[in-house]
Amino acid sequence: GDLGGTHSYARRINERGQIIGQSEAEDGANIVFLWEKGVMTIPEPRDFGGGSSDAGDINNRGQVVGNSLDEAREQRPFLWYKGMMYNLGTLGGPNAYAFRINERGQVLGQSQYAPDTDAQHAFLWYRGVMTDLGTLGGAWSEATDLNQRGQVVGWSYTADGVQHAFLWYKAIMIDLGTLEPGGWSIATDINEDGQIVGYGSIDGWTHAILWRK
Repeated sequence: GDLGGTHSYARRINERGQIIGQSEAEDGANIVFLWEKGVMTIPEPRDFGGGSSDAGDINNRGQVVGNSLDEAREQRPFLWYKGMMYNLGTLGGPNAYAFRINERGQVLGQSQYAPDTDAQHAFLWYRGVMTDLGTLGGAWSEATDLNQRGQVVGWSYTADGVQHAFLWYKAIMIDLGTLEPGGWSIATDINEDGQIVGYGSIDGWTHAILWRK
């Protein structure tokens, strides 16, 4: 169904059958929803004042993360739990985004880290604290996935401006290297054993990567 508008979109489903997504409401706003056992509900508040919110991920505890516009039309990451939507803030810049949450309630996302730059850093939010994961020497890092141990993977620019895959764990960002000298690499997913998949360059072509130990 929908929230009274003309369209709705499902984003994710957890093991309990809870579904999250976005739907147009009767007033034309596009807002986040949680569907469970035939009932579609919205959080309180439904957005942060900008008239739009959308879901990114849900864990098996029913905790939802996503993004909402505030009154200044800036993106804010949220955690929605037990009916309430909480603003997770930013790393210092105007916009931030949340897109993954694990069963521990650790939230993964991106944020501009200063008001005067468009560059973003990956962050990990947990129990009210947003941690800047930093970079491999460049101005930008982007997280793609995390596991239940809190290990994060993604990519970052190095000091010489090349994309390298990284593994972040316990406050340390590890450069996973490349398939060839001077090449680039990106990590996209990690499992509970710490095995990482992604892709990178060889002689101008893109190859799939499995990284372990």
